[in-house]
Amino acid sequence: MFKTVIHLPPFMDILFGLGMLWMVGDLLHLKKDEVKKENYTLARALTRIDMASIILIGSAAGVAAVGMEKMDFMWYVRKISGLALIGYFAAAAVYIAQYRLLH
Repeated sequence: MFKTVIHLPPFMDILFGLGMLWMVGDLLHLKKDEVKKENYTLARALTRIDMASIILIGSAAGVAAVGMEKMDFMWYVRKISGLALIGYFAAAAVYIAQYRLLH
């Protein structure tokens, strides 16, 4: 529905929902002091997402691509899964490097 009304790409509705969730969370904890509020922020919740969820999201995207583009699944496994794995480990390395630099 969001795409039909606003004419923006589908990922924008996810970002809009995330923004609304962030705003509601901030408003709910407005009167708490900063130390207590830090435990209830959306940013902290997002850092707690487990790796199984991240892998599942990547897998779901792959299955959707195979279905939409009418690809052969084995072709996808041979040609794309290695690149996805490299991207996953590269992102993990960048995250670790940023964490060490900033904390």
